[in-house]
Amino acid sequence: MTPPKEKTSWDFDEFSKWLAHHPESLEPGMRMLEHGLDLGSELTVEVCGVDGLGRPCLMLHVEQFQASVYDKILLLIARLRGGGERYRDLFARPNEPRLFLLAPSFPDAARERLELLASAFPLRCFRIGPPENGRALPSIQLVEMISKIHNLEYLSMLDPKFETRFARRLLQACSALQPAVLCQGGDWPLLLTSATGPVATLMRGEDHLYFAVPGKLRGSSLLLLQDDDAVDLAIDHLLRMQEKGGSNAA
Repeated sequence: MTPPKEKTSWDFDEFSKWLAHHPESLEPGMRMLEHGLDLGSELTVEVCGVDGLGRPCLMLHVEQFQASVYDKILLLIARLRGGGERYRDLFARPNEPRLFLLAPSFPDAARERLELLASAFPLRCFRIGPPENGRALPSIQLVEMISKIHNLEYLSMLDPKFETRFARRLLQACSALQPAVLCQGGDWPLLLTSATGPVATLMRGEDHLYFAVPGKLRGSSLLLLQDDDAVDLAIDHLLRMQEKGGSNAA
């Protein structure tokens, strides 16, 4: 007699353990803290990352979007913007928090509110779930909160002080690749994704643009886009990822 097939178990604790070793599944260049973040007054974040520029990436798991969820989101951002300096040992830019919402779904009523929040501070939303179709990896899908725009339109969102010709060349290459590499996220930093998932992140610093990868280019995970050689290296990374046919989640 064939024993019944065991039902796959999956919950956020299991996902967060996996995420600790695969932060690039959300954003290339990110690393995860080994512990949560205590913001005082009984306000904590159990899962927290650091992006390529050293900004806090607060991970908030949401099963249902109740009023208390939005209150907590605003409190988290306000707490770090106002008192982030005490976390200088953990983050290079502790006063510039980013929020990552991880949820099984994003109902229309929640999206209306999240779109407003996304216009006020850096917000990324991901629909997460158990492995599907026999895959070993969790299901992760970026949910856009801001209308999608063409790759090159992101350049108009930069301050005039930025030298955009190198970024323009990179974004033109993203559109020309087959299949094309898409810019996602609705705002900076840009998540560069292929058909199989995120492959790099284009980040906006104070005066320069950076290309973040899960490995290293020129000995670092963060490449300063300041010359044509740097753009060539970034494009070569995208080509290799396309040829590899995989993402950073494996």
